[in-house]
Amino acid sequence: MEYKALLGNDIIDAIRLSFKESTLGAGISIIYDVKIEPKNEYNSTLILTPKDGSKELKFSEILEFGIMLGTDFMESRHPDFLEFSKKRNAAIEKLETQGLVQREKRTDKR
Repeated sequence: MEYKALLGNDIIDAIRLSFKESTLGAGISIIYDVKIEPKNEYNSTLILTPKDGSKELKFSEILEFGIMLGTDFMESRHPDFLEFSKKRNAAIEKLETQGLVQREKRTDKR
């Protein structure tokens, strides 16, 4: 069973980072094949496909991942978001230089 979610690219960036930097995210990326299909400059579709066809995501797993993602990897949810933003960007740049993550270049000027 495939799980799809249309998400903002900022959330996709946070999910990619969580797969490398958190135990829960790494576990999900081990159990599921992760594919990201860009839709436009603001949104992409995240697709999780179980490597073992009998494995299904439970609501509690999605909720736990969402809570961890929101508190640890989402700038807008973090209490000290300016300091967090610096750390998150530094971590993403480190992963980019190692070739583990590729960030899409954005041209919007909001």
